[in-house]
Amino acid sequence: MSHAEVVQMLLESVDWEHSTQKVHFLEEAVKLADAIPDQHLAYEVRMELVTAAEFSGNYDIAFVAYSWCRNYSRNNPDKVDWQSVIWRLKWIVDLGLHVPSISKAQIEEMLDDLETSVTDNGYSPRPAHGCRAAIYRSMGMLDKAREYGEKWLASPRDSMTDCEACEVHKDVLLKIALGESQRAIEIARPLLEGELSCTTKPEGTYGALMIPLLRLGDVERAIELARIGYPMIRGKKLYIWQLSDFLLLQTRTGQWELAVDNFDSTARVVGEANSFQDQCDFFVAATALLSGFNDVGIESQSLQLPKHWDCHRKDGIYDTAELRTWFDGKSDEIGRQFDARNGTDRFVTRKAEKLALASGK
Repeated sequence: MSHAEVVQMLLESVDWEHSTQKVHFLEEAVKLADAIPDQHLAYEVRMELVTAAEFSGNYDIAFVAYSWCRNYSRNNPDKVDWQSVIWRLKWIVDLGLHVPSISKAQIEEMLDDLETSVTDNGYSPRPAHGCRAAIYRSMGMLDKAREYGEKWLASPRDSMTDCEACEVHKDVLLKIALGESQRAIEIARPLLEGELSCTTKPEGTYGALMIPLLRLGDVERAIELARIGYPMIRGKKLYIWQLSDFLLLQTRTGQWELAVDNFDSTARVVGEANSFQDQCDFFVAATALLSGFNDVGIESQSLQLPKHWDCHRKDGIYDTAELRTWFDGKSDEIGRQFDARNGTDRFVTRKAEKLALASGK
């Protein structure tokens, strides 16, 4: 295939919705560019692949493609858009959290790369501090998350800074992790009231507020936000953890029909996802739902599970106690891997809290 034909493939894909189909199309374009061979064209196609893979939940593909691009940019600094490369590095550091085989040292190395890249080129350290705060929050390193959160918010904004909506959302998540539930809800107000928005916000914010609202016992407000937020993201791979938190609320309030709808549509995208972190979040929420079924005497339930899961049944009818045991064990298995990588007990403690909030006990 010629250079022009690969370029046409790239141009054809630009306006497509980010999806696994687009990812596979671009992977084929990468192979063709590599075969020409044309390294710069392969770089351009991979950069588009990074974006498509990140926004469609194919995190492992995004990570590999970006690693190639980062090496190319180092060897060919005069041929690339430096800001575009570093902007995507902010995404990739976060994606590393989703795969426990990516070591803590690798994540720290990427964070150092980001900080050096922005500060050595005269930019504010704000995006680097913000990334560190978010990474340490997700890993359960809360003292460091607080430290870098303060540095992040105190640093000036510039063209390398995330949009204001994304920054507010990240601050909400930080406050939730630090146990400042009421403050998190207050900070989220501009997103909820339409004053701030972007491609993924406020869609991703409604589900994020389920945990703090349940902590505060404000179930009515949680239901109100879920009525708005759940339909926005139903069945979308990018929002698995938020859908999982909506499932906790639906279990807590006995909205069984809605909970089954959420379970079925989210299980489908979890089955396609390459994020172990997303899988763990869903498996914990599924454990909570099945516990809820057991508590109210629902001993069997029709559910739609991915065929490649070893708990799948052809008839689609599941013993709720048995299935609960399967999800409980799987979430423990994945959570232990993350806690071992992170050197914290974040997944163990978060699971215990989520199960308690879903049960109301």
